[in-house]
Amino acid sequence: MSRRTVSVVIVAMLLAGMLTVAFNVQPVRSDYVWTETIYIWADGSVQPSTAPISSVDNVTYTLTDNIVGNVTDSSAIIIRKDNIIIDGAGHTLQGTQASNSTGIELYASRNATIVNMKITAYGRGIWLASSSNNTISGNNITASKWDGIYLYSSSNNSVSGNNITASNATGIGLYSSSNNTIYRNNLNNTSQVYSYNSTNVWDDGYPSGGNYWSNYPDVDLYSGPYQNETGSDGIWDHPYVIDAYNQDNYPLMTTYVPFENQTIYIRADGSIDPLRAPIQRSGNFYTFTGNINGSIVVERNNTLIDGNHLTLQGSGSGYGIYLFRRENVTVRNAKIKAFGYGIWLDSSSNNTVTGNDLTEVNGNDGIGLYGSSNYNSITGNNIANNGYGVWLDSYSSNNSVSGNNITNNFYGIGLYGASNNSISGNNVIANSQWGISLLYSSSNSMTVNNITTNGWYGIILYDSENNSISGNNIANNDYGIELESFSDYNMIYHNNFIDNSENAHVSISGGYSNAWDDGYPSGGNYWSDYSSRYPDATEIDASGIWNTPYVIDANNIDNYPLVNPWTPTLPYVIPTAIINVRSYPGIPENDANVITKLPKGSVLQIVEHPDNGKFVDGYHWWYVKFGIVKGWVAEEYVKGYDFQKQQPKTLNGVSLTAYHVCYEGEMAEGPTVINPPKITGAFYKEFLYSAQGVAMQGTGRAIDGRSIKYLSGGGGWVDIDD
Repeated sequence: MSRRTVSVVIVAMLLAGMLTVAFNVQPVRSDYVWTETIYIWADGSVQPSTAPISSVDNVTYTLTDNIVGNVTDSSAIIIRKDNIIIDGAGHTLQGTQASNSTGIELYASRNATIVNMKITAYGRGIWLASSSNNTISGNNITASKWDGIYLYSSSNNSVSGNNITASNATGIGLYSSSNNTIYRNNLNNTSQVYSYNSTNVWDDGYPSGGNYWSNYPDVDLYSGPYQNETGSDGIWDHPYVIDAYNQDNYPLMTTYVPFENQTIYIRADGSIDPLRAPIQRSGNFYTFTGNINGSIVVERNNTLIDGNHLTLQGSGSGYGIYLFRRENVTVRNAKIKAFGYGIWLDSSSNNTVTGNDLTEVNGNDGIGLYGSSNYNSITGNNIANNGYGVWLDSYSSNNSVSGNNITNNFYGIGLYGASNNSISGNNVIANSQWGISLLYSSSNSMTVNNITTNGWYGIILYDSENNSISGNNIANNDYGIELESFSDYNMIYHNNFIDNSENAHVSISGGYSNAWDDGYPSGGNYWSDYSSRYPDATEIDASGIWNTPYVIDANNIDNYPLVNPWTPTLPYVIPTAIINVRSYPGIPENDANVITKLPKGSVLQIVEHPDNGKFVDGYHWWYVKFGIVKGWVAEEYVKGYDFQKQQPKTLNGVSLTAYHVCYEGEMAEGPTVINPPKITGAFYKEFLYSAQGVAMQGTGRAIDGRSIKYLSGGGGWVDIDD
């Protein structure tokens, strides 16, 4: 497999020729000459039927040609239907500047949207009468005799992103029309606004801004919501006053250009470029305020990018969100679609990618790590319909990929030349080629994943060694697991191989071997075809282990196959930050007992030990297992993780009998269960399990019958007085 590169094409959209003072009416070529008004009726029909307007759902109506009018004192299009979209698709409505003519007329309309129209040389370009909750956006309205847009007794409408130029009288007229929002329009007219008995909102707040007014020369020396911070920001320092009841608090210095296929930069100094990108900054927090057509490049460390469940959409190539040599950046809650690569980390470490939706065809990778990107956490994302769902490449190590839904991709999770990564608790389902692949990758841990119904292989290893694969459910794939080339010295145990066409297949040159069990009495794997292959086998002394090994080939044998599917008996915990695994409890000078470091989000299984919970050097210590590594971690730096929601949870001889129910807002670090359902209201609740007891209360009973409870703040288990 070769290293892959991609070129980022940044397209700068230029606004040209829109703000001319003089306008000469030029006819446009058209196959349709307007001789009568075109109606869109309440039943969805278009009259006359020959009009160049098409619809397949009676919701979206699209112009298919330019319309030239030669009839005076009438309207080109009258809308009598609610809940409708009129998409001009860049076509032109052209009149003759007749005084009483209108391009598009809405009367008593609700929830209509007019977009992408070119409306030229009417008495009024767009006229709303007694209409509310409509949207007029992204239109070019020029050379109107009276008003470009006119609202009469109409409220709660949105007028944004329009170019309104060269009107002989007024750009926007309002008569007894209030509570409308009017911003991000470019106005260059004889008179910009006429307003009578109307109070409206003329900006989208700071830093999004208001409108561009061609007749407003001011200064731009200051910035900030009160325009009192040193430094320009592309917004005039003083409001544009229309009348006593209307003003644009944040008038734009330059014409507004829609964010179509632009790149937005989070600069190293914290600024957003371009300034009016739909992203709100608060310190190091950056939040989407609207959908974005374009990409984002993060040049600043220690930031949080919150997509606010809005969409970042590309044009089929490039990167959605790109980090190069960045640290401590969190990307969350974004819907990312139609890029070559959805989220890409290059030579970037200690970052978090969580809660994102990458489900609508990113051509290569949904999430990719490249160029020694280390100690990153990829957790709780929905990733579908990509090339690779998640891809780790080029010496990327010590990353955690946990709790993601990775479905219907070409490949699920891929590692290439990557080591010491944790792949845990993911649903890897219905990917067309394979679920998880390790190519030239070593010393990785693959734990408690659900790997089912993938096209070729559930798991494939190629020239990969010293990996640990345990606790996974591997079912209904063509091959459950495939080992090829020099894939040896891997530990594969406590997995459930169920109803794969072939549960395990080994194609290894040189006769190298792997360990397929954890010894007796811990055991090996569960094989759904065991009974048919070994009908005379019996269980060893009610141990849950068969007395006959499961043979894959001469060098790969499960010596202690499980009678029943494997289920965990001890809890799992995950580090809340990069964590040291130590050879014994305590923190000696110079950290002499550190075995290894593990990334945030790694999945560690508690191992029974008489010193579990011991208090040393200010911390409680627990003995854990991560792949082939065993050691001690401080309780105060981990939290509980219940992948399969097994009950009861046993912790050092203690069975929990109660969980604490808490609201989403009470969780300091968000949900701690895998793939929580979508929050549907203020009363949504989740059950949490915490190794620290911070989010848990209730009582339990020890093996010896003592009544016990867990003290919050790391206090540990204590007796309950009778």
